[in-house]
Amino acid sequence: MNQPPKAANGKKPTVLRLLPLLLVAAAIAAVFYFDVDKYLSFDALKSHRKAALDWYAHNPALAVIGYMAAYALVVALSLPGAVWMTLAGGFLFGTVAATLYVVTAATVGALGIFLIARYALADSYDRATRAQAEAEVAGLQATGETP
Repeated sequence: MNQPPKAANGKKPTVLRLLPLLLVAAAIAAVFYFDVDKYLSFDALKSHRKAALDWYAHNPALAVIGYMAAYALVVALSLPGAVWMTLAGGFLFGTVAATLYVVTAATVGALGIFLIARYALADSYDRATRAQAEAEVAGLQATGETP
């Protein structure tokens, strides 16, 4: 199995670590460049209401999966429009089902962006906080506390 290249210190090169963040930034830029954000508005919701209800009636499972994937993406990219996505879920799926779908999708989206940031920035954070953490451990040991 091919392993990704590693630097001399055993860690992945900075470019590979930052690639997920660069892809997120590119996705956010693409949303605004191609005006995809105009579909995350009350006007879009109002004008596409009937079509969305018809499509959901004919494709309920696909509608739920697509809705949850889109909602998770909106949350992960921190796009304005989650409120309209939530309202759309309410009128498409009903209050109880929409609540379940929204909470699940929002959690997945938030978890996704957290894991991307954690992966990309872990080495930088470790370098920035290592000295402070070592000083705190030394202080605790000097007072007889165990870290």
